[in-house]
Amino acid sequence: MSTPETTPVELKPCPNPWCVSTTAPLPIKSTYSDDAWRVRCACGVVTHRQDTEAEAIAAWNTRHRTQPLADHRALVEALEVFRSFGCPVCNGDCSGANPPVMTCPMQMSWKALAALKETDNG
Repeated sequence: MSTPETTPVELKPCPNPWCVSTTAPLPIKSTYSDDAWRVRCACGVVTHRQDTEAEAIAAWNTRHRTQPLADHRALVEALEVFRSFGCPVCNGDCSGANPPVMTCPMQMSWKALAALKETDNG
């Protein structure tokens, strides 16, 4: 990400409120003929192609907040209902589900709800 002559630029966390990745996003250079730079998270979120690593990092760190939380009230209400009924997939035991659940929708909804509320407060 940096050379001895440059200062490393910190990448913001993944903007995906449902991301459960424990690894940091990374700038990557395409191995194809276009030599494009992108920043990619293990959850699959990726920037558009950029000409330089710095442009890819800047694109990743740019957040566009188009709507306040109040405009997402129906989503928040749906997540609260989902949370109150519990997970229909694993009933709270992801590893014991048949087949085992790798990404629990219940945990994803809690994280998304917390992210929406945090963004509204921040």
